[in-house]
Amino acid sequence: MASYLYSASLCALLMLAGCRSASEHEIRAPESMRVGDRAALAVTGTFEPSDRITWATTKGKFEGRVDHPSVTFVATEPGESTVLCTINSQGRTIVLQAGVRVSEQGPTPGQSSGRASSSAAQGPLAIDTLFHPAGWMGDAVEVDKQNRPRYMVLEDASREAPHSPPTCYKLGYKPGPVGWAAIAWQYLPGTAKLNFGEYPGLNLQGRGYRQVSVWARGLRDKNGLLPRVQFKAGGHTDPAKPYQASFEVAGDFVLLTEDWKQYTLDLRGRDLSQVIAAFVVVIRARDLGPDGATFYLDDIEYQ
Repeated sequence: MASYLYSASLCALLMLAGCRSASEHEIRAPESMRVGDRAALAVTGTFEPSDRITWATTKGKFEGRVDHPSVTFVATEPGESTVLCTINSQGRTIVLQAGVRVSEQGPTPGQSSGRASSSAAQGPLAIDTLFHPAGWMGDAVEVDKQNRPRYMVLEDASREAPHSPPTCYKLGYKPGPVGWAAIAWQYLPGTAKLNFGEYPGLNLQGRGYRQVSVWARGLRDKNGLLPRVQFKAGGHTDPAKPYQASFEVAGDFVLLTEDWKQYTLDLRGRDLSQVIAAFVVVIRARDLGPDGATFYLDDIEYQ
């Protein structure tokens, strides 16, 4: 789903079983990091629907899910960190290995002590490698007796014609009592489950990002209507919380098409030093039929 950020590090590939060539895949990771840095790691190549991905490391740790082609790696101690990615599919096993040199942490010029720092970006930043769709709002927060979402459903690994295989986001919304729903892709340090300003954001200032880009498409409902949604970035922090977003941009509500289409938000001149909600999607009941809407998102990036 994501476009990956870093040039490939030294990567040893080992095929343990099966017919598929391990050379179809590689781990992309930074060659070097400092203690405390976070970086997006990714495995590239062609995937089968039955593939199961698992990440592991001899040093450092991962934040968030470790069963996805892209993960967030945190360097925790100096030395040579070995990162392993295992792909299992119907009896075939591929193990990929990459090495990351980790040095002692030193002060980063211009970095505020109250904000987390990202490692230097070399190209687009795939949002879902560092941010998570955890900030549910409006009708999206409503759940049933089994604690299942009542009005908003998010599938984060849909294989229904993604823009960039193997997966994309699939979202479904049925109008509820609030009349709107939104989901924010939030920065979640440590074990945080939500971040509306309870925790610092990520410092992306000086990385050269000029826009937020997202690819989206919609499904027609039974009356032939397509969904209308809004894309936003930044903002979405509670004024009562200790950490506040350093910027906010919002696009107009747009009518999605049946085919994938790119939408962008301008980041030029914005202060990206405290990014807590990197991306937000909003949908309103008044723009939809009574049965709600289904739509897809993919390749959400800072570019």
